[in-house]
Amino acid sequence: MTTTATKIQFETNDILGITPRERYDIYDLAIKNGLMCSNECRARENLAPGEASDQFSQTWNGSSEQTTES
Repeated sequence: MTTTATKIQFETNDILGITPRERYDIYDLAIKNGLMCSNECRARENLAPGEASDQFSQTWNGSSEQTTES
């Protein structure tokens, strides 16, 4: 007997009433304030990771440096 795993995903953005524009604005703020890296935002949108996208922005502290997530 062969067993196949099934993955079910629910899109909750419609339930929350968030438009794509609002979602992207939230991601933009989170990235700029060092709360999320762009790969975390991409994962929430079911997108593949980008190159060098595991870096956190340091613009919140006045520096243009970026740190890499460990």
